[in-house]
Amino acid sequence: MASITDVAKKAGVGVGTVSRVMSGKGYVSDKTKAKVLEAVRELNYVPNEMARSLSQKRSNTIAIIVPNISNFFYSIMVNEIEHRLRVLGYKTLLGNSFGEKTNEKNYLDLLDQNLVDGIITASNLLTEERYANISKPVVSLDSILSPDIPMVCSDHTEGGRIAAQMMIRAGCRHVLQFRDSVDSQIKARGKGAKVTVADFPYALRHISFEKEIKEAGIRYDEVPTNGAVGMAEQRHLAEKTFSLYPDVDGVMATDIIALQYAHVALAHGRRIPEDLKVVAYDGTDLVKIFYPPLNAVVQSVPDIAEKTVELLTRQINGEKIEQKKHIIPISTIENWKT
Repeated sequence: MASITDVAKKAGVGVGTVSRVMSGKGYVSDKTKAKVLEAVRELNYVPNEMARSLSQKRSNTIAIIVPNISNFFYSIMVNEIEHRLRVLGYKTLLGNSFGEKTNEKNYLDLLDQNLVDGIITASNLLTEERYANISKPVVSLDSILSPDIPMVCSDHTEGGRIAAQMMIRAGCRHVLQFRDSVDSQIKARGKGAKVTVADFPYALRHISFEKEIKEAGIRYDEVPTNGAVGMAEQRHLAEKTFSLYPDVDGVMATDIIALQYAHVALAHGRRIPEDLKVVAYDGTDLVKIFYPPLNAVVQSVPDIAEKTVELLTRQINGEKIEQKKHIIPISTIENWKT
């Protein structure tokens, strides 16, 4: 394999000249540039991208951290983000935090060591102080990590309100919500941290939904998901919940749990939507192919990915992001009308 020295020798120029031609930085006459490029073609020279990246303190690699890629929502989010980064010339490094602080810390260490140019994270287990000490590009999904880190999320307050209004207009009398707890995330930030539920926008849908339902005078119950991520865990949760609350006529949950619950209810002879109204929260393609059809609150994954990549690349290019919180509008799928 040809080296940069071989190219320089064949073109009759110095190694520095070849480097300037390949990087596009610095002046090189058109005549000399043509000689270098001809030598590159003849020798089939391929630049050592890693060495060039290290010399420029750039890796052209972005780390994406998610709690667990087996969650379908995170799968499609990573897919959308990776596509946009690839178009811009970046490679991606995918990391699952699996609810472990050390895993999340390891990826942040890569940023400190210039092994990645930036991080997009949907994990939120480390202290605010750890994130506050980062001066390099980071964008958070659905969590406020520090006052200086941009965050992108859906309009969850509106999403919860709309889901509740679907139930209210349908005349539901007993509504159940599967609720994600943020207690573990708050605890993980450490004692003395000024962290509240508001720092985890995805939890705001629960508050909004509960408020609307109770104000309408409808019986309300909730079931904590307790971090159930895998299909088997979610199926068990759905079956257990169905047996505990056999008379509910409205259920709101994230997509997979909503679908699992609907499947259990159908197996027990409940009709959807005649006997049971189900609202899925996320609105991924899994909901669109389920029968009988469900209603859904849809998070716009393409728009979230677009804004996230935009904010990260602007930071990489040296721009300061003044607006820290970016809220993406939600939409709905309404298969049963109210």
